[in-house]
Amino acid sequence: NQGFKNIVIRDKAKIDTMFVAYMVKQLAPKMVLLASGGTFKEISKSSFSTLNIPLPPLDVQRQIVDEIAGYQRIIDGARQVVENWKPQIESELAACLPDGLEAWPIVSLGNKSLVVIESGGTPSSKDAHYWNGSIPWATLVDLPQNDHISIIRDTERKITENGLHNSSAKLLPPDSIIVSSRATIGRIGINTLPLATNQGFKNIILQDFKVTEPFFIAYWVKTLVPKMNDLASGGTFKEISKTLFSTLEIPLPPLDVQREIVARIERERAIVEANRELIG
Repeated sequence: NQGFKNIVIRDKAKIDTMFVAYMVKQLAPKMVLLASGGTFKEISKSSFSTLNIPLPPLDVQRQIVDEIAGYQRIIDGARQVVENWKPQIESELAACLPDGLEAWPIVSLGNKSLVVIESGGTPSSKDAHYWNGSIPWATLVDLPQNDHISIIRDTERKITENGLHNSSAKLLPPDSIIVSSRATIGRIGINTLPLATNQGFKNIILQDFKVTEPFFIAYWVKTLVPKMNDLASGGTFKEISKTLFSTLEIPLPPLDVQREIVARIERERAIVEANRELIG
């Protein structure tokens, strides 16, 4: 349609089409500067025709194209690693299970000797004294969709002591497992500082770090997201209740096994993050 300027290569004995495409791609910022218009900016044919590209001999053009294509294959491979990686905690657990021993004990999230489940709350938006304080207050925006497990070091919004005490929000200690439980179910994070959340979360407060490793619990709860969705109910927004959330079960191997599994997963995650940086 009229939204394009199209370059027709007339002498392919001297010019490699992909080389020209790569070179023109580098000129995009200059095209933006040359463009004009009100609702939609557009670069005119006359301005487009003033753009310059280098033109080395054909063999050099093809060599450059081959090098760029090689980099692109690496980036495509890195993107595939990032998009397809999911921690296989079940297989890691099985790998740590010695032959002949019974399976590790299964515990529910309702086991109050191990965990306490707390929901969140939102202070009244009508009272300015409740907002812009010093207490981090997590919402879904603080757990990005691309994170498998978010590490929450800060939050976009803050509440005051008055806001905390005049709402159902509760201050959660560090190393709690933050689980979104309403509308978007199953984003999971671990907080590095005390914080509160809105009511769209069920938060797992660990009671005994001698038998529970936060990241192990978080990774395992992530595997239960499909079940959470099955248990959720509601009209406009599906939500899993605290009662049903507490019925979810996880295996609980010894602490050293939990840590070994987390270490294996973290080694994999480090590779994935390196690939993510390569993609840019």
